[in-house]
Amino acid sequence: MAGNIPKIREFPADNRYWRVDAFGAIIRNHNVPSEPFIQIVISPFLDTELTSKEPKSLAAVNATDYGQQQSIEIGVGQLPFISIGSVWKNGYIQACKAGTEEVLYNVNIIRENMQIINANHKINGKYLVPPNFYKFGKEGLYSKLIAIKNSKGDPFAILIPMIEVIRFYYALSTHLSHAVFNGSFKHNLSSLINVNNSGVIEDESRCVLHLRKHISDEEGWVIGRILNSDNAFKGANQPFDDILQNSINNKWIHVSSTFPFIGFTNLTARTKRIRSITEDGWKTLVLGLEYCTAPFPFENATFPRDNDNHREADPNNKLPSNEKKPAFPVSKNKESDGNKDLQNRQEPNKDCSGEIITLPTNRFAAIEGKKPDKPTKEQCRYISNNTALQSDQEPETLNTGKETNNDSNVGKGSIAPQRLRAKSLPPSFNAFSTAISLLNKKNGITAYVRPLNDLIKYMPLTKSARYRQWSYLESKTFCRRQVITANIEYKNSHYILLEFECREGESFNVALVSVISGNKISDIGLNKLLTKLAIEKGRWTKVAHLFSEISVVTLKHTWPTESEFSASIHTRLIES
Repeated sequence: MAGNIPKIREFPADNRYWRVDAFGAIIRNHNVPSEPFIQIVISPFLDTELTSKEPKSLAAVNATDYGQQQSIEIGVGQLPFISIGSVWKNGYIQACKAGTEEVLYNVNIIRENMQIINANHKINGKYLVPPNFYKFGKEGLYSKLIAIKNSKGDPFAILIPMIEVIRFYYALSTHLSHAVFNGSFKHNLSSLINVNNSGVIEDESRCVLHLRKHISDEEGWVIGRILNSDNAFKGANQPFDDILQNSINNKWIHVSSTFPFIGFTNLTARTKRIRSITEDGWKTLVLGLEYCTAPFPFENATFPRDNDNHREADPNNKLPSNEKKPAFPVSKNKESDGNKDLQNRQEPNKDCSGEIITLPTNRFAAIEGKKPDKPTKEQCRYISNNTALQSDQEPETLNTGKETNNDSNVGKGSIAPQRLRAKSLPPSFNAFSTAISLLNKKNGITAYVRPLNDLIKYMPLTKSARYRQWSYLESKTFCRRQVITANIEYKNSHYILLEFECREGESFNVALVSVISGNKISDIGLNKLLTKLAIEKGRWTKVAHLFSEISVVTLKHTWPTESEFSASIHTRLIES
């Protein structure tokens, strides 16, 4: 596969597709003492071709050969790449993932609603998650789950693997993963921020963090949340506390954590339904978390940093260049092209150059569209020295541990999150909204713009997020095509009007979609339709015949005003 996501050597290289079934224990890596291992339970798919498979079927218990289920061990610095349900071939992550994506609405994250259980938890001598519905593997049986009570009083309604909570909320990058599993937030905070220059401006709901030079702004938001919330601080420190407490007695350590907030949230997740032995026994097993709407403990952020050459000094205090000293030469990390494998048997060599592996992500509604402020320097006393250390040598492979003086030809690989950006609402979407408002005024018609959520607000990606693809409005910046939809009710029938964002020079039709039976289209159903549309690069003629149960009528962008747009929709409704 193309892209910059490297191959992980520990995955089998046998031309088969492998699914991640569970996370196991944290164990010591004697070859790389700076970075512990995490066990990953995997099993091979029985089918050799997965492109036509639905995510639900990829999560089925009979989709893989459990007789060949095994575990591999990778450094915790590579955890940001891994989620349960992710699919791998020859060590490369694939675009498809197992599990049905859905939004879990109004999940109440409070202590009274949650309990920590093992994956092999039993009720009256029977497994809560029966093996005929899901197999965690022997390494995953004692891994911890967070069980969440629903509004009906079922204490095991939602089951979320503990490591997935850590991966999603805390271990977004190699640096943050190391901080969680090495105890940096409690025992070595100065490795992440300058504590003396950091704090909170309560009147502005502003978090100020003086970041160390190797910490990115995206990591800064997470660090700020951890340091300004008791729940987040506990959740980020609990894994290392568990390791410290059990390291003498146990080789295998299944760590705990918690959510970084309390209160209600909507969680977008990839899930699998589990038929349990309890009365009203259907449970939701979360394979991977995708999006969370919970608030942060602050609204705004200011992130100054060490040796920041991206900020200009205050012009009133600026020194002339001939009075500045040359800055110390610094070994430069380049962006990875994905051609060097990640391995977990040798630590990086300090004399080898490092590589940054960017990981596109968009997880938290609270910071969507926000950027931290950058204060002006008081005075810059150094002039840039663009010369890298001459001793740097090109590595053959990468490792996410810490650099040591050794004879290996291994470079430091560091996974860094890069938030997916969305532009402001396109002008055509404003016309769409106005036309729907006008349509709603007509007798016998109810029309309104459909509320957005992560299932339907963007064109779904058809490849791994790192690759160029049609679903991006601009692949270079990972800016995704936005989608706008409206619900329309007319003569006891339900319709959806759908439009998506176009690149300059492109022209696509607006579509009026209805279910022939007259039923409404759910967010999940609409997401499936959008996925097929993305595969066919926006061509409705290629998509309509794929769904026998729907009718698609297209409208060309030929109307000069919003009122004529509305009239055109009205005409199509009458004709349908």
